[in-house]
Amino acid sequence: QGMKNDEWCQLHDITKASYYWRLRKVREAYLKTADHTQTFVEVPSSAIQPVNMAAEYKIIALIRGRNNLTLEITEQASDSFLKTLLGVLGNAQ
Repeated sequence: QGMKNDEWCQLHDITKASYYWRLRKVREAYLKTADHTQTFVEVPSSAIQPVNMAAEYKIIALIRGRNNLTLEITEQASDSFLKTLLGVLGNAQ
């Protein structure tokens, strides 16, 4: 969290445009060198333990997917968690 971009730019005497240009160049350089292969790890079903949820958590949504996947969403799920979860599910094959 720390310092905001505006403050950092002012402290280092660079413009925001220069900051974002440099940031873009660093990201592009990283993407050229990064390993983009996806790796999957198979988890044996014996390692998966069902979780018993306490009755105090109210289930507000249920998502059923392929391969017997079931996600129970409780009222404690934050907006950011749900957004991330939906993004991941949208990209899953």
